[in-house]
Amino acid sequence: MEKSIINSKVSIIDENGQIYLIGRVNEKNSHVKCMLAYANYKYPGIVIDKLYEGNSRDRIALALGQLGDIIYLNDNSFGIFYFPDNITNEQLETLLNLNLEKQNVGIFYNLKDIGKSVFFKTIGVSSDCNLNEAISEFLDKKKTKRK
Repeated sequence: MEKSIINSKVSIIDENGQIYLIGRVNEKNSHVKCMLAYANYKYPGIVIDKLYEGNSRDRIALALGQLGDIIYLNDNSFGIFYFPDNITNEQLETLLNLNLEKQNVGIFYNLKDIGKSVFFKTIGVSSDCNLNEAISEFLDKKKTKRK
């Protein structure tokens, strides 16, 4: 059974391809609160340094990505995926089977902690890009990177 993420504020795909839905897209909770709730649920024994409500969502996505999670932040008309350095086959299969209807998406990848900021490369942010197009471009860039 496919889990729809289109109505969730934050969705996270773990290394096994399992989807965690956190919050509703129209609720007042911030993306940061939703990601912190997931981190406390999924990783109760792990202390993730420097993560608190005042952090940017990029910093929390970086920390969760370092644990292998894909993070999806839904802003109603546009969604952003944060990809970890390595994506498992299970995660890729889950991504390819998601139904985001006509929502445009961007992918942030190659996240790096540079002092007070998090830097990353992007796909699909400045154009109309659906999930399949964004994933295809991401996979092409990863192939090129290995040569």
